[in-house]
Amino acid sequence: MNIVSFNQIIELNHLIEKKELQFKVHIKDACGAQSFYIEQLGENNSIQIKEELYKIIDDYFKNNKMTVIYYENKHDFTVK
Repeated sequence: MNIVSFNQIIELNHLIEKKELQFKVHIKDACGAQSFYIEQLGENNSIQIKEELYKIIDDYFKNNKMTVIYYENKHDFTVK
């Protein structure tokens, strides 16, 4: 199991902010398993913006040798 640090989430959110996307990733930790959720901060949630957001998230974790697994709602995810 991979452990994602708070610093990694801060770094990921910084990358999202640099692209001026109005989203933020939060970490949830329950019973030893981590999960994450995406908070929408602004009104613009077009498909193109969401695709860019998912690409940033996927690439970030891929660069850290992890794979993102999104839940059906695409607002919650885990990594392995």
